Amino acid sequence: MNELFQIPESKSPRLRWMERNHLSVKPSLLPIANLHKDNVFTAFHGMAAVGYGPTESDALTAAAKSLNIKLWNEE
Repeated sequence: MNELFQIPESKSPRLRWMERNHLSVKPSLLPIANLHKDNVFTAFHGMAAVGYGPTESDALTAAAKSLNIKLWNEE
């Protein structure tokens, strides 16, 4: 809760979608990261890597396509 106003915190639609679909995103530590100058992010479904991308959003989009699920902004 916020100290100024008594408003409970709420998660964004993207975070709620990630929790519902058991997805998480982390910076990649795999050798594929060495091929790119920019950071590479990996999206995980449970413990399995299911998507990669230069940004967190790109990695989540690749994961959604891989898992054949709608994105948080398409539901």
